[in-house]
Amino acid sequence: MNEYEHRIKTKKELMAFIEKFDFCFAFTGTYRQVVFHETKINDRVREFLDIEEANRNVGRFINMVSRRIIGRSRANKTNRLITAGYIEGHPRASVSGKERIHCHLLIGGPIDTHFDLEKSGDSLRLKNILEQEWKDTKWGWKQTDLLHHSKKSISPILPAFDTQQWISYIFKNFDHQQSERIVLNLPKAA
Repeated sequence: MNEYEHRIKTKKELMAFIEKFDFCFAFTGTYRQVVFHETKINDRVREFLDIEEANRNVGRFINMVSRRIIGRSRANKTNRLITAGYIEGHPRASVSGKERIHCHLLIGGPIDTHFDLEKSGDSLRLKNILEQEWKDTKWGWKQTDLLHHSKKSISPILPAFDTQQWISYIFKNFDHQQSERIVLNLPKAA
């Protein structure tokens, strides 16, 4: 099996595995590419984003959202949001002129037990929680997008998406040699 065939086989296996889970939302979040830190002598030090830090940022984001939606005392390893996704883009995109780092995620778990998504008030509240928690992460930037899993849009606030199409879109740039770009936060047994 050559390199291309191996890549395609691995991609198909990963996509088939992810399709087994029940996801409610598709989320896209854009990252800051650099953050500045003040030093004791009033100097500013730049810290550039890399893929490993982008992946850690997604983990912090999902933990924060789980606590807000499920509750701090009830959010644990068995009662939490599940995610699958991919991180795209290039480090130092602002310098190189390439696509900035961003992530595409599928989010599921016990969301619908806390929100009635057919009510636009609940949909708006959930959208605001996700946007705010993303911005509150170290690397989260203001550009986010959120879609609801459905054959039709249940709310003007949350447009609809199809899971299989979204999984194909997420993994369009899949490279099995860059496993740090894959985001998986799934339960042990599917």
